Amino acid sequence: MLKLRFTLLVTLLISLLIVILGFAGCLNSGKLSTVEYNNKIVETLNKTSAAIETTTQIYDSTVPNVVTEEAIIDSLALTASYEAAKKEIIAAETTLTTLKSKNVEQIQNVQPEFTNYITLGKNYLATYETMMQYYSDKSFAENLDKVTEYDNQLHQQYNDFITSNNRLVDILAQYVS
Repeated sequence: MLKLRFTLLVTLLISLLIVILGFAGCLNSGKLSTVEYNNKIVETLNKTSAAIETTTQIYDSTVPNVVTEEAIIDSLALTASYEAAKKEIIAAETTLTTLKSKNVEQIQNVQPEFTNYITLGKNYLATYETMMQYYSDKSFAENLDKVTEYDNQLHQQYNDFITSNNRLVDILAQYVS
C-alpha cells in the first residue's frame, strides 16, 4: 500500500512538473526560438541557392554562347549539377514542412515566401531538366530554335528564384535583434 501511494505521488509530481514546464515554455514540442529558426532557414537557403547557382554556372560554361549543329555539350556536367540541386530543393521542402518556430508571426511571414522560393526552384529545375534532355539527346542538332528559348527561360527563372531568396533574407532580417 505504501509503495502504491509513493508511485502515485511520484506520478502526480512528474505530471505536475510537465504541466509547469509546458506553461513556462520549456517544453516547446520541437519549436525553435526565433534565432534558431532563422539560422535553420538561412542554412537551407545557402545550400539550396548555392546548388541552383552551380547549375547556372555549369550551364553557362557548358553550353556555348553560339550553339551550332556541331556543338559538343557535356551533358554529364549538366546532369550532375541538376541532381545536386534537386536534392537540395527536396531538403528545403522537408525543412519547410518540419521546421517550427515558437514565434507564430515569424512562421506566418516566412512560410509563404519560402513556399514560393521552393516552387520557383522546382520550376527552374524542370526547365533545366528539359534543356538537359534537349542537349543530351542531340535534339539541338536538328532544331536550333529552342536554344534561345531555353537560355532566356533559364536565366529568367534563375533571376526570379534569386529575387525570392532576397525577399526571404529581408523577411528573416525582421527577426534579428
